Amino acid sequence: MRQKICFLLLLIFLLPRSVFSADSASQSTSAESSYDDIKFPQWAKDLRRTEIITFGSLPFVTMWTTMCYSMYEYNEFRNPLNKSSDGFTTDDQKKVMALSAAACVGLGLTDLAITLISRSAKRYKARRAKKHEIITIVSREDEERKMLEDHNKFDEKNKKLEKNPPDFPREYFQGGVESALF
Repeated sequence: MRQKICFLLLLIFLLPRSVFSADSASQSTSAESSYDDIKFPQWAKDLRRTEIITFGSLPFVTMWTTMCYSMYEYNEFRNPLNKSSDGFTTDDQKKVMALSAAACVGLGLTDLAITLISRSAKRYKARRAKKHEIITIVSREDEERKMLEDHNKFDEKNKKLEKNPPDFPREYFQGGVESALF
């Protein structure tokens, strides 16, 4: 049983590092190279975030679990670091660690669920907005007239009408050719 637990813990700690490690062919000799060039898949980013939240919250959750467990079981705070007073029994320590680990896994999975739901909601809203997008067709003359009206406005500071011809956007054919003879 102990060997299975050790193997499982070893797998949990080493698997993410092997997934995110680079092979020798993709390593750069430059000291300035960074991970910005690498495009990680979204599931790997989500897994890494969940791992960081799960293991990062472990010390804090363990502290609060210890306080709450000692108040619940003994009606007093028992300091687990104080060797001179009565501490927790081995059974109590196992319970505190199991509760802490379960709470940390719950925090990591809750954050993962919230992240996935919010990402899905954003995609749904974007699809819905694209589906109901109204397309308006404007003629070239109307667009040029509007640009002239916007450009020739009255300048309040100098009390004069500015008349500078705007740069109209040029129409291009396929391939960026401005005009063509057929």
